[in-house]
Formats: sequence, C-alpha cells, structure tokens
Amino acid sequence: MIEQYYYQALKEVEQVIKNVNSETCKTKISKEKTMTGKVLYHPSKLK
Repeated sequence: MIEQYYYQALKEVEQVIKNVNSETCKTKISKEKTMTGKVLYHPSKLK
C-alpha cells in the first residue's frame, strides 16, 4: 500500500538511509563495567 501511494517518497527515504554513515556517530567510549572501552553511538550525534 505504501509503495502504491507513496512510491517516490519511499524511494527518497531509502536513498537517504543508504547515504547515512553511521560510523561517524560512534564516538562514545563506554565506561560501564561490562563494556569498558567499547565504542558506542553518541546520542547527540544521532540527531
């Protein structure tokens, strides 16, 4: 149904999602006991 009525908008959203480089948002270093040093997504970078 979405493809039928909003085909162009859906294709635009899919293209934007493909072009996002999520690795640039992984800037937070965990300080939690079980994940110390693990690189995580920084919430403010995901906006």
